[in-house]
Amino acid sequence: MKNPLSRAFRRPRPQPENPGVGLDEAFDSLKNRPKMWDRSRMGEKGEVRQAVLQRLLDDIQRDQKRNRRLYQTISAAASVLLIAVVGWLGVEYRHELQRIIFPAELIVVSTGEGELKTLTLSDGSEISMNESSTIRYPSRFARDKREVMLLDGEAFFQVQKDPNRPFFARTNITTTRVLGTSFNINAYAWMETEQITVASGQVSIANEILAPNDQLVYEKESGITSRRVVKAEDVALWRDGRLAFVDQDFKSVARILENKFGVVIQFGDADLKALRFTARFEKADGLLEVLDLLTLAGGVEYRIVQNTVEITRPNQQNNRPMMK
Repeated sequence: MKNPLSRAFRRPRPQPENPGVGLDEAFDSLKNRPKMWDRSRMGEKGEVRQAVLQRLLDDIQRDQKRNRRLYQTISAAASVLLIAVVGWLGVEYRHELQRIIFPAELIVVSTGEGELKTLTLSDGSEISMNESSTIRYPSRFARDKREVMLLDGEAFFQVQKDPNRPFFARTNITTTRVLGTSFNINAYAWMETEQITVASGQVSIANEILAPNDQLVYEKESGITSRRVVKAEDVALWRDGRLAFVDQDFKSVARILENKFGVVIQFGDADLKALRFTARFEKADGLLEVLDLLTLAGGVEYRIVQNTVEITRPNQQNNRPMMK
């Protein structure tokens, strides 16, 4: 004879959080009404109770396994769907998704004294760094613009063309905007001027459009800007380890020499600082070769006392006080 209690398992019913508690209450009720229990047809109450409890526990475990398999199936399907959707959206949207999930990191690179370095950016643009320079740039550019920061020093930029993403080269003072070109920025903190020189293409700076060989000079103290034509290839000779001056005053030249050779340069007269020079030197030329040529061209003299270079007029008294 079939056990009548088995019919109860043919109909789905809610699963109790603790099946044993409900069964205890049911059997206590049967004990209070013993005439309802037919041992000949239903069996021993203890055995039936244990069988019902085990059946409920088996059903719960079976449902948990089924739910776990369903979750795994849904997760796998969602992953496949995400890959399919990203593939369907195309390269541009995949890049946008990458920007959201993996934000770009800011990278800071510096060079030491006498050290030159070349960086390749995520868009293929290149930056050549002069000695004692520091640049900050993102590991990946934004969707609508490309931006780097020359924190200190000098750098030569070769920018890949991208009409949809203008390139911004910022310093603490100026912002140079380009689409695809090459140019040099000299922005050493110890210099009294900042200079932007265009080698190819065009750049925009504060409503000024510069063409090849144009140079914009910004006077830090006065805030005055001026524009002049120079030989851009001479301005960037430092990339080959060569020293060059393009219509620079002696005061600026002295600061460059101090930085490069680790000396202190002083002047016997303040007006000597205003002497201007345009000169190129070879990579092997040292401090003495540079001073020989500059003083000969400027009609002045120099002498070296320990780590100090003194620039004076011919026959100037040695006891005259020197100045930076």
